[in-house]
Amino acid sequence: QVQVPSSYQEAKEMFTDLGKAYRLLFRKNEDRRYLSSVMISMFDGLDWHVDNQAACLLFSCEAVVKMFLTDLTRRQGGLVRLSHMLVAMVTVRGRFSNNLGPGLSSILDWSFALLEG
Repeated sequence: QVQVPSSYQEAKEMFTDLGKAYRLLFRKNEDRRYLSSVMISMFDGLDWHVDNQAACLLFSCEAVVKMFLTDLTRRQGGLVRLSHMLVAMVTVRGRFSNNLGPGLSSILDWSFALLEG
């Protein structure tokens, strides 16, 4: 995943189907930690750029993002990775000329509460 989308339309073409798949797996799968592990393995194993990871998450749903970020914090270096992901999500959203919207704003509020303990 070397190519980083420069527009919303380009990102939509790249990540909509995968985002839908994550939403479906989240709804159908009892073991959500498994789904998160699959996502992390894909992102890390295929050496995805953090902006592509963020864009992919933005095309899923709030519940998937929260699940992924929660699991991320439990891993080695997780708080740093969480911070990088949050910055990437805001940056990517800005690059696509989208405002934060209720979904990302809610995720940011939730993340700060998560970090507080």
